[in-house]
Amino acid sequence: MRIYLLGDSLSSGSSSPGAKFAKLLTAQGHEVRVNAKVGRSAYGFLRLEDGANQLAEAAAWKPARVYIWLGTNDIGLAIGPVTTAMRRIRDAFPGSEVWAFGPPDFPEWTEEHALAGLVLGAMLGVYEPRFVNLVPLTADMLEAPMRASDGVHFTAAGGTELAKRMMKAASGGGFWRMLSGVALGAMVWYFFFR
Repeated sequence: MRIYLLGDSLSSGSSSPGAKFAKLLTAQGHEVRVNAKVGRSAYGFLRLEDGANQLAEAAAWKPARVYIWLGTNDIGLAIGPVTTAMRRIRDAFPGSEVWAFGPPDFPEWTEEHALAGLVLGAMLGVYEPRFVNLVPLTADMLEAPMRASDGVHFTAAGGTELAKRMMKAASGGGFWRMLSGVALGAMVWYFFFR
């Protein structure tokens, strides 16, 4: 099966979770292409990187499945343009099964932790039923030896473990998807309705 992964720094570099996820897919016999860039946001991909042409090239390759792992660098941006960008990326692959992984959990003292709920909600609205909220999958991976000192990126060990968890979640595991939805609902309640 042809699989295309579009991501940011969490998929860039050989020790990143996205790169390790791609490696696991390749080991299963899939043909995988990764397009990842440090600092990439969904909005910036379309506005600053000639994303429309990159998406057209990727769609012409005719992947059976597409994994989108963006959102971390969209945190703090205006949610309307982010949602529009996510929709445009999804819609660029009409013949493919498109999945999305949301941003991971962040330590509570970070700005990302406080603002991630908006991006997660937007991604859920665009990609459901194939959206995987990584917050519950990474809640126990906030510190060393799983997380890098910046609190955002993962160590090689963390990347390997998260890639395994992503494989389970993307294989349609009902438990992981249910847990994802419950965690997202709790975050929305906590940040907006308490």
